[in-house]
Amino acid sequence: MLNLIRQFFKPSEDKILANQNAFYLADKVIELQEQVALLKDENSSLRKELSEVERKLNAIQPVVYNITSNENLSNYTLGDK
Repeated sequence: MLNLIRQFFKPSEDKILANQNAFYLADKVIELQEQVALLKDENSSLRKELSEVERKLNAIQPVVYNITSNENLSNYTLGDK
């Protein structure tokens, strides 16, 4: 009889498993939120670096060759024919 009463008031294993699953899911949600925060920070820093690289590339001036010559270029060849 005493065992019957103990089993009646004993928490069901389904509730324990449900609580464990709920805590497991809550832990996973917290981990995912932390990962999202880290990825947002990394994304922000990468965007800053990319805009810095883009600014530096845009600052590069093209080279302009103003070659003028009055020499007769027929004296020069591109090599043996």
